[in-house]
Amino acid sequence: DVDMMEGTTNDDLSSTRETERSRRTGRSQARVSAATGSVRQRSAKSVRSSNDGVLAATLKNHAVTVVVCNLDGFHHATGAVSKEAAARGIADVVDLVVSEVTDHGGVLANFNGDAFTATFNAVRPCPSHARRGCATALAVTERAPMVGLRLTARVGV
Repeated sequence: DVDMMEGTTNDDLSSTRETERSRRTGRSQARVSAATGSVRQRSAKSVRSSNDGVLAATLKNHAVTVVVCNLDGFHHATGAVSKEAAARGIADVVDLVVSEVTDHGGVLANFNGDAFTATFNAVRPCPSHARRGCATALAVTERAPMVGLRLTARVGV
């Protein structure tokens, strides 16, 4: 639904709501494909109405793939080494994840200590995003024990 915007009337909002409802009829807001791990996501962009300059949101469905990664044993491993060694180990893992995500056409959306979130086809177009997300997950899982603190990566797509 459209929120009340400054300078709009209830008639303007009702008309906008009806237009948006008619566009969405028959489409679900979120679909999960178990086979690929893809998520249908809504993205919104603002457009200016030609008649009165009121901003209205138009929504578009598109499929995205989200890859989440957590390093198993991170806190134990960093507590067992010096701060410098922990920092080097983390930097090695971050380099690995960033390299794999970007090499496969994704975007690192979030990094927090031992957890990473990457998206494919959300921020920028990525053909065969599900395949690329899965390839990234496999590469990180295989390579993480060989770098940095030698931790196991648990990855979900």
